[in-house]
Amino acid sequence: MADEWFLSRVYTHGRDITDSPVDRRELSEGVRVVLTDKASRITGTVVDQRGQPIDDFVVMVFPADERLWGDQKFFRVA
Repeated sequence: MADEWFLSRVYTHGRDITDSPVDRRELSEGVRVVLTDKASRITGTVVDQRGQPIDDFVVMVFPADERLWGDQKFFRVA
């Protein structure tokens, strides 16, 4: 059994609403939440103009599909 679980998908009435704004009234019944033990990870190095690694930066990640950008919530990851 996995030590940690992560959200994979959320469906309501057979429609994937994982990345969609939803009126909470749509969630009164017929909601299926799919969890996974596979974590997504993004790795890399941020460098300055000389190619030297820097440690004071902010990285923002967006879906490739601009329609999913919507009302983004931003938070800092240490």
